[in-house]
Amino acid sequence: MEQMVNNQLELNRVLYQSQFLELKDFIESIIDKKIKEIIGEPVQEYYTREQAAQKLGISLVTLDKYRKAGVIKAKKLGKNIRIEASEIRRCWEEIKLNKLKY
Repeated sequence: MEQMVNNQLELNRVLYQSQFLELKDFIESIIDKKIKEIIGEPVQEYYTREQAAQKLGISLVTLDKYRKAGVIKAKKLGKNIRIEASEIRRCWEEIKLNKLKY
Protein backbone atom coordinates (compact mmCIF):
# COMPACT_ATOMS: atom_id res chain seq x y z
CA MET A 1 0.00 0.00 0.00
CA GLU A 2 2.77 2.41 0.94
CA GLN A 3 4.61 1.61 -2.31
CA MET A 4 1.44 2.38 -4.30
CA VAL A 5 1.11 5.74 -2.55
CA ASN A 6 4.80 6.49 -3.20
CA ASN A 7 4.38 5.55 -6.87
CA GLN A 8 1.38 7.86 -7.18
CA LEU A 9 3.28 10.70 -5.50
CA GLU A 10 6.21 10.20 -7.88
CA LEU A 11 3.88 10.15 -10.88
CA ASN A 12 2.23 13.38 -9.70
CA ARG A 13 5.66 14.98 -9.26
CA VAL A 14 6.74 13.97 -12.76
CA LEU A 15 3.49 15.20 -14.32
CA TYR A 16 3.74 18.50 -12.45
CA GLN A 17 7.36 18.95 -13.55
CA SER A 18 6.45 18.15 -17.16
CA GLN A 19 3.57 20.64 -17.13
CA PHE A 20 5.83 23.24 -15.54
CA LEU A 21 8.46 22.80 -18.27
CA GLU A 22 5.83 23.05 -21.01
CA LEU A 23 4.46 26.23 -19.43
CA LYS A 24 7.99 27.62 -19.09
CA ASP A 25 8.70 26.93 -22.80
CA PHE A 26 5.38 28.50 -23.79
CA ILE A 27 6.03 31.66 -21.75
CA GLU A 28 9.57 31.94 -23.10
CA SER A 29 8.29 31.70 -26.68
CA ILE A 30 5.71 34.42 -26.07
CA ILE A 31 8.32 36.71 -24.50
CA ASP A 32 10.71 36.04 -27.38
CA LYS A 33 8.00 36.90 -29.93
CA LYS A 34 7.14 40.13 -28.15
CA ILE A 35 10.79 41.19 -27.93
CA LYS A 36 11.24 40.55 -31.65
CA GLU A 37 8.07 42.52 -32.42
CA ILE A 38 9.33 45.45 -30.34
CA ILE A 39 12.78 45.55 -31.93
CA GLY A 40 11.42 44.87 -35.40
CA GLU A 41 12.93 41.45 -36.04
CA PRO A 42 10.85 38.94 -37.99
CA VAL A 43 9.11 36.48 -35.68
CA GLN A 44 9.85 32.83 -36.36
CA GLU A 45 7.39 30.47 -34.72
CA TYR A 46 8.64 27.10 -33.49
CA TYR A 47 6.78 24.08 -32.16
CA THR A 48 7.79 21.15 -29.98
CA ARG A 49 7.81 17.65 -31.44
CA GLU A 50 4.55 16.91 -29.65
CA GLN A 51 2.87 20.06 -30.96
CA ALA A 52 4.13 19.43 -34.50
CA ALA A 53 2.91 15.82 -34.48
CA GLN A 54 -0.48 16.94 -33.21
CA LYS A 55 -0.78 19.66 -35.86
CA LEU A 56 0.19 17.18 -38.58
CA GLY A 57 -2.13 14.48 -37.24
CA ILE A 58 0.68 11.95 -36.96
CA SER A 59 2.34 10.07 -34.12
CA LEU A 60 5.66 11.07 -32.56
CA VAL A 61 7.17 7.90 -34.02
CA THR A 62 6.14 8.94 -37.53
CA LEU A 63 7.37 12.50 -36.96
CA ASP A 64 10.74 11.15 -35.82
CA LYS A 65 10.93 8.91 -38.90
CA TYR A 66 10.24 11.94 -41.12
CA ARG A 67 12.84 13.96 -39.22
CA LYS A 68 15.54 11.27 -39.41
CA ALA A 69 14.84 10.75 -43.11
CA GLY A 70 15.20 14.50 -43.71
CA VAL A 71 11.58 14.88 -44.79
CA ILE A 72 10.86 17.45 -42.10
CA LYS A 73 13.61 19.75 -40.88
CA ALA A 74 13.99 20.44 -37.19
CA LYS A 75 16.30 22.64 -35.18
CA LYS A 76 17.94 21.92 -31.88
CA LEU A 77 17.49 24.84 -29.50
CA GLY A 78 19.50 24.02 -26.43
CA LYS A 79 18.41 20.54 -25.36
CA ASN A 80 15.09 20.84 -27.17
CA ILE A 81 14.05 20.00 -30.71
CA ARG A 82 11.86 22.59 -32.41
CA ILE A 83 10.15 22.63 -35.79
CA GLU A 84 9.36 25.85 -37.64
CA ALA A 85 5.73 26.65 -38.42
CA SER A 86 6.59 27.01 -42.12
CA GLU A 87 8.06 23.49 -42.11
CA ILE A 88 4.89 22.10 -40.52
CA ARG A 89 2.75 23.85 -43.16
CA ARG A 90 4.93 22.46 -45.96
CA CYS A 91 4.68 18.91 -44.60
CA TRP A 92 0.95 19.28 -44.00
CA GLU A 93 0.47 19.99 -47.70
CA GLU A 94 2.46 16.90 -48.63
CA ILE A 95 0.55 14.76 -46.14
CA LYS A 96 -2.77 16.04 -47.51
CA LEU A 97 -1.63 15.11 -50.99
CA ASN A 98 -0.56 11.67 -49.68
CA LYS A 99 2.99 12.20 -50.85
CA LEU A 100 4.51 11.28 -47.50
CA LYS A 101 4.48 7.56 -46.77
CA TYR A 102 6.79 5.86 -44.27
